[in-house]
Amino acid sequence: MPFTYSLRIPGDGKLKDREFEIEPARDVIDKKKKKEIRITFVPRSTKKYEMVMVVDIEGVGHDMYSLPIKAESEVP
Repeated sequence: MPFTYSLRIPGDGKLKDREFEIEPARDVIDKKKKKEIRITFVPRSTKKYEMVMVVDIEGVGHDMYSLPIKAESEVP
């Protein structure tokens, strides 16, 4: 049974202030299939980032799975 999922990084800011871009951020996946997800990192400051990407499944729940993301920016 296919389901719709959404990916997000809590605390990453709003719209133009985001430092992480997820493609696709929302999609449908079929049973036993794989999807390639691309995360683009565009830092706005010099710092270490320790965040998570969470998976929401439509009709099931929010924060169903989380994946740690670590990044470091030496030059914004």
